[in-house]
Amino acid sequence: MPRKRLVVRHVDHARSEQFVYLGWLTPLLALAGLVLLFRSRRIGLAVVLGLGALIPILLAVGTRLPLYSALWQALPPFRFPRVPERLLPIACLCLAGLVAYALGQARRTALISVLAIALLFVDLHARVYGRSAPGNPQSVAAVRGRLLELPVFDPGVDSGSVYLWYDTAAQVQRPGGYSTTAPKVAKSTARRLERLNCGDWSGDTAALLERLGVRTIAVHEGLYVRNAAVPDRSWFAVHGLLAHGFEPTESSPNGQVTLYERGVSRVAAAQRGVAPAQDRPVFCQGWYGNTGSGQFMSEPHAPFWYYGGGRLEPRFAPSALRRTFTVDGQPQRGPVLRLGRRGWHVITVDVPHLVPGPGHKVGLELQALVTSPSRSG
Repeated sequence: MPRKRLVVRHVDHARSEQFVYLGWLTPLLALAGLVLLFRSRRIGLAVVLGLGALIPILLAVGTRLPLYSALWQALPPFRFPRVPERLLPIACLCLAGLVAYALGQARRTALISVLAIALLFVDLHARVYGRSAPGNPQSVAAVRGRLLELPVFDPGVDSGSVYLWYDTAAQVQRPGGYSTTAPKVAKSTARRLERLNCGDWSGDTAALLERLGVRTIAVHEGLYVRNAAVPDRSWFAVHGLLAHGFEPTESSPNGQVTLYERGVSRVAAAQRGVAPAQDRPVFCQGWYGNTGSGQFMSEPHAPFWYYGGGRLEPRFAPSALRRTFTVDGQPQRGPVLRLGRRGWHVITVDVPHLVPGPGHKVGLELQALVTSPSRSG
């Protein structure tokens, strides 16, 4: 759990879950209320409100508090809240009670209360949350058929909530979004469509989109940047769209959101950013990082992009797992794969299931890529 900021007003927008700001006046008034409760010998109420305020605040610090890890292990309820600050509403109620008691002891209760409320609002001013550039909801309202947004996220990943904003401005059917109570079929559909995040159209993905009624695809460039849920492969996502007949039709003023439709073009050129370096393979979702000796598959379907031509032989560590391959969406037997003309090629590796590995389940371990020119020269 990252360190919480209890007194700092300005933090990074991208790390807002670290922000727990109580102000200065509220805790001071609450402390005054606690002292007055003890002085009036209302010990029980003072203990309840004091501990009710203190314990959630300490737990909000998360693993920075040495005791929290022990509590997490010993008390199962502590494993369910995703973030410890979800207990802070209890602290807020207790602080409010202590502040109210302190104000209630003033001689001019009405006047003091009005002044205190005004000061509390000023004291709690913070600029952590700002407005982002959402794109153009009017263009979303004009889409044909259903709308698919890239990158595709698992329904339980909160990054997908960005797409729900468009539904408040223009209701369009979409196969994805954010919902922690989504049915299993939504999860399996998202998992199947995630390969489009990296421009992988293998497995007759075009037919799947047709069955889903998807006629328009929106690429959100900003959601690819520094997102732990998906690698930054937007260049390949757009590359795949263009290769399968999708053309740009609408783009936001900042170029961060672009709509694509099949066979329709109303934008001069797609915004694809800087092309990746051609001297190394680019791994998509489905691979763990390089261990030094190779890279393990993290999912049964694992694509990567390779720039070259001729033939390519992926070499793996010994494994009993059966493996199948595709090159640019076409099945090949392997182990030597035919790339054809020189350029970017998407290669997929599939295994039936994952097996226990070093700390987690893994698929094959890719150790090397060996190239050779085509026989035709």
